[in-house]
Amino acid sequence: MKIKYYLIGIVLLVFSFFLDSYVKFPTHPILDYLLSSIFNFVTIFILFVVVSIVFLYEEGKQRWVVPLMMSALCSIVFSVLLKMLIARQRPDMVGILDMSFTKYSFPSSHTALVFAALPILDKEFKKIKIFWITFAIVVGLSRIYFNVHFFSDVIAGALLGYLLGDIFYNLEKKYKWFK
Repeated sequence: MKIKYYLIGIVLLVFSFFLDSYVKFPTHPILDYLLSSIFNFVTIFILFVVVSIVFLYEEGKQRWVVPLMMSALCSIVFSVLLKMLIARQRPDMVGILDMSFTKYSFPSSHTALVFAALPILDKEFKKIKIFWITFAIVVGLSRIYFNVHFFSDVIAGALLGYLLGDIFYNLEKKYKWFK
């Protein structure tokens, strides 16, 4: 059944390439400030990963900390490797450091990071899953809002991150490595 969802995701990714030039957001100074403050990489890491780890410990679900960290780390590593391999230029290079892994856009590392945590957080914190999903979607949309990623970059980052998170969730569930 999950394969069906991944196939839908791949179809969405292919379709998203055709929408890249159309998906844009109007900017506003207040949104610029809020989104840049909340959704920079360090803040995302602290809010989504560190706070998640605290929640896991508080709820007695420590066994999920290592899979969460592994999925986050792998999402960053794989997204950076794909960026360097594919070497797709960003829609707007203004303000981007000229380092090989930051000047490329495909896939979005920010989006991959937050979506990598979703499978674990979604299944272990069902009561607040809407918050986690909303946060992840807003992170992805903020990358398009700031014109540093195309729509397809965000979709690819979401698929990559969620797939890695799902892999680590299922490995832990099946083998119980981190009890």
